[in-house]
Amino acid sequence: MNISNLLSPLQPLPEPASDFTFQVKDSQFALSPDEAALASWLARRLFDQRADMMMSGLYYEGLQPITSLGISIPPELEGLRAILGWPGIGVDAIDERLAVQGFRMPTSTATVDDLWDIWTANNLVEESPLAHLDALIYGRCPIVVGTREGGGQPVITIESPLDMIVYWDPRRRTATAALQTYMDTDPTSEFYFRQRATLYVIGSTIHLVRSVRGWQVIDRDDHKLPMLPVIQMANRQRVGQRSGSSEITYAWRNTVDRAARTMVAMEVAREFTATPPRWILGAAEAAFQNADGTAKTAWQTYMGRFLALEADENGNLPSVGTFEAGKPEAFTKLYDVDVRIMSGLMGLPPQYLGIYSDGNPASADAIRMSDFQLKTCADKKATTFGGRWEDVQRLALFIRDGEVPPDAHRMETDWAPTGIPTPAADTDAVIKQIGAGMVPPESDVALERVGYSALERERINADRRNGRSRKDLAGLIGALAPTPKLPADEAQQAA
Repeated sequence: MNISNLLSPLQPLPEPASDFTFQVKDSQFALSPDEAALASWLARRLFDQRADMMMSGLYYEGLQPITSLGISIPPELEGLRAILGWPGIGVDAIDERLAVQGFRMPTSTATVDDLWDIWTANNLVEESPLAHLDALIYGRCPIVVGTREGGGQPVITIESPLDMIVYWDPRRRTATAALQTYMDTDPTSEFYFRQRATLYVIGSTIHLVRSVRGWQVIDRDDHKLPMLPVIQMANRQRVGQRSGSSEITYAWRNTVDRAARTMVAMEVAREFTATPPRWILGAAEAAFQNADGTAKTAWQTYMGRFLALEADENGNLPSVGTFEAGKPEAFTKLYDVDVRIMSGLMGLPPQYLGIYSDGNPASADAIRMSDFQLKTCADKKATTFGGRWEDVQRLALFIRDGEVPPDAHRMETDWAPTGIPTPAADTDAVIKQIGAGMVPPESDVALERVGYSALERERINADRRNGRSRKDLAGLIGALAPTPKLPADEAQQAA
């Protein structure tokens, strides 16, 4: 295998690293020098990118480290944390609107049952949102397609982008190499709790395990597939960044860090505001001592003796006062600025981040307009992710049948509506379009526009066909039934 056929000439190919010196048990499992160099190159890229992806995951969970400038926060209170959760809100707002309902081929307006069988056989109704979420958080998510033991539909698995890297060829629009590393956690495996790896190249899948002597090839499946059984779902791709990038941008991170520091500073200031500093002039030393002459603690002095200070020998009472405590408005104003900046960066309606108007509630049209940017973003993600799910289905068909239907390149993913549901307004618009002759009354598009899912539309069409069949059958029976003979007097009256 020639690596130059797999990687772009712009990517220099390194020599095999010492970490990927392979010790081979059997010559039939041996890696070629090109394959060893490819594994080393992919491993270095994976480990170089993993730290930033893990940081995106921490921001999503709200557990990112907050850098203290060491000025306003005393060392004793540096452990205070402010978990805002804004990146999680922004990512989930998009993820919640992405739901695959089926697939369509150009020769059919309804969902294709065979493709949906592959989907449900792999429990992708529940698993597919995991791919969407990881792609949004980490920038990409690999999907592996393989054969099922004992036959049946192909196996489709969602893999963690923290453990797997894919080289995507932009010209071929397909993956040409991939490497996955993981810890074997199967107690029944002979390699239990040892690091393992899988190298995917076109035509072969190679399994490795790490030992004290280095990496060993333990299995090699030369399946001779003309394509890699791996699809990468990438988010926010660019021409020079085909592997994608996280939805949690550096602008998000910076704004969250700034707002979190503001909240921590307000928390520290609250401690001082709750117990504002006091001053005393002219108090005797005994006011700060216990009965046995030992000094009182600061808290005892603060809470107890200030209310019962004795006068001196001249009858003068000590003067007691309180320093003016800081007000939280200085912090809340900074927080309000950051939350509005974050709302603009995310493209979310203000109420998602707790920004509400003090005036009259927003109208329905105003709510839909504020949702426009979020809906547009979700539609764009659906287009990108839908293309990858279609690649997965075509790959599954090829692995199962050995061929792909000639029109499979025109396959389309059917997504649930990504906007705010307005069934009454949508129904009224569709009825007017049908009345104007723009849409046939029984069109599948009309049902889709009013919000019915693909399965619901199929059930409605089946009910329509059954209703027409019963009507046609009743008419046929009526036509074939003999006309009853009437008595003579009744026939004469009928005439």
